[in-house]
Amino acid sequence: MDNSHEIIWGPIHALRAWPPAEYRLAFRELGLSIGLSAVERLHKGIEENPNIFCQISSLNQRVEDLRKFMPHGEIIEQFWMDNKNRQARTCIEHREINMGNAHNQTDF
Repeated sequence: MDNSHEIIWGPIHALRAWPPAEYRLAFRELGLSIGLSAVERLHKGIEENPNIFCQISSLNQRVEDLRKFMPHGEIIEQFWMDNKNRQARTCIEHREINMGNAHNQTDF
């Protein structure tokens, strides 16, 4: 059995505790958020082109599994858009990296 989903799901499950900003890395979380935002487009592409994706039987299930985590992306974005959280040491120390991810999100 293919266990590649463990690579993706492990970090997401770790977010359940939602530690304070000082223990979080905005650039990693925003990267995850960017990836989760693509899941809905992928789902739509599969639905609109079943003849292309019918050869990849596990893809649809994996996309469905990932759709369950899409709300985490919104929570992450809201968290880091709060100016108080952006003042955390970890956010300030990685500002250059965070700004690169922010270009793919809303203004950071």
